[in-house]
Amino acid sequence: MKNNLRHAATAALVIASTGCLQERTYVDPTANLGFSPETASNMTLRDGALRGDFGARRGFDGVATNLQGSDDPQFRMTTVNIVREEAGRGAAMVIVSTSGRTLDELELGEHVFRYDETGLGDDEIFVNVCGGQDASAFDYDAPAANGSLTIEDTPEGLRTVAVHTETPTVDPATGAPTGAIEITDSSFAR
Repeated sequence: MKNNLRHAATAALVIASTGCLQERTYVDPTANLGFSPETASNMTLRDGALRGDFGARRGFDGVATNLQGSDDPQFRMTTVNIVREEAGRGAAMVIVSTSGRTLDELELGEHVFRYDETGLGDDEIFVNVCGGQDASAFDYDAPAANGSLTIEDTPEGLRTVAVHTETPTVDPATGAPTGAIEITDSSFAR
């Protein structure tokens, strides 16, 4: 039963975070994402940064203006939102989600991921890239086609996470692939 609940929660999370090209409002990652209210906890995160292209929002590069995350050890899930908002330019966000193991349970080193829409719920790491006019409503939201999550421990006792994504771009008018690849790099410490 617990395993079925975990897979259902994972499926809901993946469905909610896959390639919706309509405006969507994002909320605190602990709200309505299948986390157990008894065991989910807000994460203490710091040193967030974001760089790359996010749909029509190009050339973001700087410190995260909003960084939030939540762990659920019972369902073995983590979600982290890394957001950068720039006056007059809009906002960009990377959403990192794990399933089957929390972020703290992943081993040190590089974890390569690839999005496969036919393997719903099979992957441990999911990453979405989003862009919009502001940090509360994004009109671009795409699952990263592939990338890597690199985890390292620092001498100060922190765990750093670096996320690299590569996502094929699509023509917003036709939805057809353009042949170009959109790259993002983000990071945070815990």
